[in-house]
Amino acid sequence: MKTYSFLLNFGYVEDSGLGFTPFVSDKKFSSTKDAFIDLANFLKDAYVGEPKPKKACCIKAVFTGSKFCGACGKSTKEPEFDPKGFTSFVRQIDGASIDSYHGDIVDYDEEARWQTNLPKDLNEAKIIYNAEWCLAAAIGHSHRSEVTIEKIFKNHRKTNSFSFYG
Repeated sequence: MKTYSFLLNFGYVEDSGLGFTPFVSDKKFSSTKDAFIDLANFLKDAYVGEPKPKKACCIKAVFTGSKFCGACGKSTKEPEFDPKGFTSFVRQIDGASIDSYHGDIVDYDEEARWQTNLPKDLNEAKIIYNAEWCLAAAIGHSHRSEVTIEKIFKNHRKTNSFSFYG
C-alpha cells in the first residue's frame, strides 16, 4: 500500500493542453489503478453533486419512496449519468486557476481525499494523457467500448505514464 499522485493532461493531439494538473492523495492504495479509479470517482462525485429536490413537496415524496411527487408530478428518480457531460466537466479543470477549481469545480475542502497540490516527488507521479477519457473509462463510461480501464493499465505497467489511446 502506498500513496499516489497524478499529473493530468487533457485533450488529444492538436487539441492537447500544454499544462498538467496535479492531484495528490495521502490515502494509501494497493495499486496505481485503484488510486486512479478512486480519483475518477472523486471527480464523478464532484460532477454529480448532491441530488436535491428543489420543492418542498418533492422532498416529502423522496423520503416516502414515491417515484413521482404527488403534488407537482415531477419524477423523484435521479437523472441518468451523462458521460459526455462528465468529460466536459473534468476538461474544464485544464486551464483552471486554483481559485476557480476550488470554487467553480469543487468545493474547497482541506480534508478531501484528493488535493491539487504538487507531488512531493515528481519522479513518482503518474502522468495521464487524454485524462478526460481515462477518467471516464475508470468509472465505467468509456466512449469506446473496447477501451477499458483494465486495457489502459495493462498497456502501461512499466512506465510512469499512460493514455487512453495507448
